[in-house]
Amino acid sequence: MSNDDSLDLQEYIEDLESEYGIEFPEELEMRMLESGFQELALERDDSVPSRLRRTFTLSSLNRIYGGMRDSIQQINEMMDNVPDEDLDDEELEQVERGMLRTFMADDILIFFVLAQDTIENLTVDVLNEDLIAEEYQGTNETMKTLRKRLPQPGCEHLLLRCGIVDHETVDEMRTFRKRRNRLVHDRDVHHTLDFEDPVMHEVDRGLAIINALYEHLEGEPFWSTAE
Repeated sequence: MSNDDSLDLQEYIEDLESEYGIEFPEELEMRMLESGFQELALERDDSVPSRLRRTFTLSSLNRIYGGMRDSIQQINEMMDNVPDEDLDDEELEQVERGMLRTFMADDILIFFVLAQDTIENLTVDVLNEDLIAEEYQGTNETMKTLRKRLPQPGCEHLLLRCGIVDHETVDEMRTFRKRRNRLVHDRDVHHTLDFEDPVMHEVDRGLAIINALYEHLEGEPFWSTAE
């Protein structure tokens, strides 16, 4: 994939914004660029380089994560200005939880879905590089087997049994995957989440898992420190 391709795709997105008088969110722009790379790769009977795919996805996660942290800070500042003379601690907590839910629910859901997708892709990449003979690495049949015929719990089991990750990492992967599934499939969960502490702790858990798998592949973490 040449740099000219990247330039053409970026110019096309900018032309759309100019023509319709809109501005795409940065994370959507990145996904559009990624999709464009994939389409070009298919046309040329090629595959998108895994490192490029990882960079696009992790950059999107980074922006979403930063936005959530900014939202928490802004809400905390707003709460400092809320008159509390007529509100007890429980009522103040309800106000804060309502604000967090209003401003962060969508970002939380997007983060968990995208992060779990990233974890699953990185898991497949690790298994492909560590377990598959070089001549079969990245072939259609190999990737179909790893992506379609092995469910994620099975892939995690392989990571553990082959000594690639430890029990603690697999436990963290399982916990994060279950939380993601609850968020996606159980609508009531959105109304009972404590958005500031427990959920952000689980967001950090997702980042740590991604960092560990990325470091295994690239030799260094994507994020220098887990915030």
